[in-house]
Amino acid sequence: MKKLRLLVWLTVLAFVFNACKKEDNDEPTLTKTDFLTAKPWRTTSLTVNPRFPADTTGNNFLPADIYSIRDACENDDIKKFNKNFSYSFEEGATKCDPNAPTVFETGTWTLSADE
Repeated sequence: MKKLRLLVWLTVLAFVFNACKKEDNDEPTLTKTDFLTAKPWRTTSLTVNPRFPADTTGNNFLPADIYSIRDACENDDIKKFNKNFSYSFEEGATKCDPNAPTVFETGTWTLSADE
């Protein structure tokens, strides 16, 4: 009878431990390149520390929150990073100069070696 009870408990423990296994995550892990190129980007905050001097005296400084002093037409710009390592910066809904081209900067990008 003791052997049967021991066998039942061992079986129960085996089920408990199997039930507590972590599930495999089938979602692939995004690389930093995948993350960067997955969608267009728009700046929503921009702060600096230490603050930049506003003049040559060293007594006056720009605010740390640069986003708040930029024009709305700059804050809604869209940044696109492509998998072929090209990028484009485009005017958002509000253009600073209505006659300026929608795409105002293009180039190539790369991640640093340790990324």
